[in-house]
Amino acid sequence: MGSEDKIIVSSHSEVTMLFADIVGFTALTSKTTPEELITMLNELFSAFDELALQYKLEKIKTIGDCYFVASGVPEYRIGHAEAMLEFAIDMLEIVNLYNKKTGRDLQLRIGINTGPVVAGVIGKQKYCYDL
Repeated sequence: MGSEDKIIVSSHSEVTMLFADIVGFTALTSKTTPEELITMLNELFSAFDELALQYKLEKIKTIGDCYFVASGVPEYRIGHAEAMLEFAIDMLEIVNLYNKKTGRDLQLRIGINTGPVVAGVIGKQKYCYDL
């Protein structure tokens, strides 16, 4: 690591994180065209992105069908867990509306945890803020 390289890292004593993914996504990929899959994920994740802005959450990343978002970073906020729970409920409603519109029967699996984290910018290319 050269002297001009600087590591960007911070720790946070209390953050709420949410991971969500589509139940049965791997099986769905074998029954759906790539274009349909990407269109579906784009529509859902774009709606989740708008919702994250509304709740002032920090989208960390997506990995395939997994959506990862945090509350309480990069700045601490009172009510971070409550905001995340409301966000999760609204995510489920977005999926329900999508199902009604498309005739699909998608289900969302959501995991939420609150606790300490270490955060930083990872890599040298296509920087990624990660927890």
